[in-house]
Amino acid sequence: MRTSPPQTDLRRTWGRAVRALRMQAQLTQDQVATALGIALKAYQRLESGKHNPTLDTIGRVAVVLGQPVARFFAETATPAGVQFAQPQPTLPSAWRYAGRAEPGIAVFGVYDQAGVDAEEQPVQQLGRALPPRGRRLTSEDLFLLQARGDSMQPRIQPGDWLLWRRPVQQPWFGKTVLVQAAEAHTPDTGRWWVKRLTGMEQTASGAVRLRLESMAPDHPVLWREGCSDADLGLLAELVEVLGPPISG
Repeated sequence: MRTSPPQTDLRRTWGRAVRALRMQAQLTQDQVATALGIALKAYQRLESGKHNPTLDTIGRVAVVLGQPVARFFAETATPAGVQFAQPQPTLPSAWRYAGRAEPGIAVFGVYDQAGVDAEEQPVQQLGRALPPRGRRLTSEDLFLLQARGDSMQPRIQPGDWLLWRRPVQQPWFGKTVLVQAAEAHTPDTGRWWVKRLTGMEQTASGAVRLRLESMAPDHPVLWREGCSDADLGLLAELVEVLGPPISG
């Protein structure tokens, strides 16, 4: 089996830890990039493991996030509120959980709440998954999420596994997106909804106003207004409905 070279794995390990500790500090990518004096895209390449950081960069990031350098290479560097849950739910057909040394796509246990009022809950990372043999999927920007609720029937059934990509790429119109509840404080907690982006307009103040709808007619339309993905609560775009878990 083909694996990434050790230096690539180390970059990704460091990048994932940077992202986790940044989220723990409740800082945006833009805020950290500004503090480091680098462009946002350059910082995003650091978090994704696509750029090899210098020792100077590693030290500067540690200072900005208020953490010792060693913390970024610890396996336990996960955001506050993120929990690793057992047992792991059954994946869709031909998918399997990755072994400890294998790269894979993150699997989360937060569900589409379909607009149901609920207290904030922690995101549960259940592990990492490998796609069916022969499918080449990059793991850095993708993750799996299992849906709950009937807001997107008939396209998405309760229990279906969904493959997502973050961030949402332009053009937005017509895409099915994962949206965070407006009252949630960080992407690590709170309610996430699956909605279809059916309308957008620019306001007099220069902000963007989005119309987000469910496929099921009995679910309310969600309106969002803001100047960035973070303001609008857009977390990811739907890549594929993988279907239900494989039966026993």
